[in-house]
Amino acid sequence: IAVFQMLVTPPRPEQTLLRSLRRFFRGCARILDGYAPHRSGARARRLRKRHYASVVLPVPQHLRAVVKRLDFKMSPRDDAEKMDHLLNGLQSICYRLQALELAHGRADRASADLTGSIGALLGQLRVRMEGVFDQWARFERCQTLNERAALQELSKSLEQELGTVAGDERLDQLDDQALTSVYALLGCARGLIRAMAETQGALDRINWDRWAEARF
Repeated sequence: IAVFQMLVTPPRPEQTLLRSLRRFFRGCARILDGYAPHRSGARARRLRKRHYASVVLPVPQHLRAVVKRLDFKMSPRDDAEKMDHLLNGLQSICYRLQALELAHGRADRASADLTGSIGALLGQLRVRMEGVFDQWARFERCQTLNERAALQELSKSLEQELGTVAGDERLDQLDDQALTSVYALLGCARGLIRAMAETQGALDRINWDRWAEARF
């Protein structure tokens, strides 16, 4: 009887909220993992696009309807404004991931060699951001994503990489469009970092322990 009741009873909105957030953050982590050097190529692009379209993109709009059904008496510290701030952060992450994919494709077509070099210097930062998404999916407290430090690290790494290849004959073969595409790729990475920092702030302001409590 209990199993039948569980199957026919629609999930409570707070359960849907938590489950959808986990799905969203896991999808974001898998997308970033798709940029790993060992996952390059057309198959990796198809997998990233599939995760984005089926797992990540639908969540923010779906959750706007879910939040309207939440009973905020369960968690008096929280309100619709805090949830709305979180949903705006999720939507921003969606846009940034899409922009990153488009910029990556343009840069790769313009100069696959230089894109590979830039991808290598972004490697550690990508792994760190992927780890943040994984921790968010488990609703674990993670080390604060320091936006300023991450951007400074990105700028320093770029200067070092361009300095290393400054005398390389590859640069002589690059046109302005190729360099512009690479800088656009880095700009999209910066945008994703900012969106994640804003989302982390929204997550920290919500009392998730209360929403996760079982009720009958």
